[in-house]
Amino acid sequence: MKTPTLILFLLILTACGRGTKNDTATIDRIDHKIKVVVNATVLEDDVFEVYYYEHGQETFHPLDFVSSSVIGDSMPQDIVFELPKLIYPERIRLDFGKNKNQKNIKLNALKLVCDSKEYIFGKDEISNSLKPSKFIDFSKENQIITPKEIEGRYDPYFYTKNISNIINYLLED
Repeated sequence: MKTPTLILFLLILTACGRGTKNDTATIDRIDHKIKVVVNATVLEDDVFEVYYYEHGQETFHPLDFVSSSVIGDSMPQDIVFELPKLIYPERIRLDFGKNKNQKNIKLNALKLVCDSKEYIFGKDEISNSLKPSKFIDFSKENQIITPKEIEGRYDPYFYTKNISNIINYLLED
């Protein structure tokens, strides 16, 4: 009787070991940091944020974000957000600051980067795939963001549709 029990126990251990290897392979696949790079002309100092959520989440969580300080300048600048390691975003939200005195922002480019691969959103994609909050007037023609306050509240942001296919592309070998 001891032999069948021992064999069953060894089979269970072997099967559990295989599951762990598969999980490790999945983790290795997303063991990269994804960067969101916004090229914009921002005239006033501010702090921009990128919120993200992953598969299975239904909305953005107030603790799942990265921020970047922006120094106002009349020249275009890259504003880089590095997502935490092992984050596989399904959607992102680009928050365009906290400074209620912010002037119009010219959104020049948006890209996602992982290692040496990048995905650049075209002008049409930016105009049609990014959804502005009610705190933004967005000119699709010249890609000017005009942040605005409504009833004492200020929260200018865009959010993306599902970007899983883009992330999969970035993570491919």
